[in-house]
Amino acid sequence: MIFSTPQKNNRGFTLIELLVVISIIGFLATASMVMFNSVRMKARDAKRISDFKQIKTALELYYDANNNYPEEAHSGCYDGWETTCDSAGNFIDALRTAGFMSKVPFDPLNNSTYFYAYYHYSAGDNGCAFAHAVLGIKKFETNQASIGTSAQCPGRNWYPEFDYSILLPI
Repeated sequence: MIFSTPQKNNRGFTLIELLVVISIIGFLATASMVMFNSVRMKARDAKRISDFKQIKTALELYYDANNNYPEEAHSGCYDGWETTCDSAGNFIDALRTAGFMSKVPFDPLNNSTYFYAYYHYSAGDNGCAFAHAVLGIKKFETNQASIGTSAQCPGRNWYPEFDYSILLPI
């Protein structure tokens, strides 16, 4: 009679194989979250530029109709500028009440770091011989978006304050 020794059934995974697979899955999940966050930041920056262009167009329409830009409603968020970070939904409200925008857009994050700002200056301020308004985006989340424009007068450059700004002469 021939007896055979029972063979061990190795159908499962070893602990090391499981740890390797779990590590790979964890690495891929982390990498995809970082890439997803980067995409979200770029999307918010694109929205900021789009909002900025809409507000600029509405300000130009307001100027054409009134031969002046609206006065700012001073707020406490940023040294007397009118800003989205504390305007309680009324950022440059004159654009809405005059019918140039149904609602003036806010920054996607809209906090004390990321916001839009507007200020109306008199002639002679900042070394500019003419009255002017400045519209700015305080901060972008990505470096690529910062290659924008910067408002300047002989006595002031708004770049250090804003990643993106324009000067609207009156």
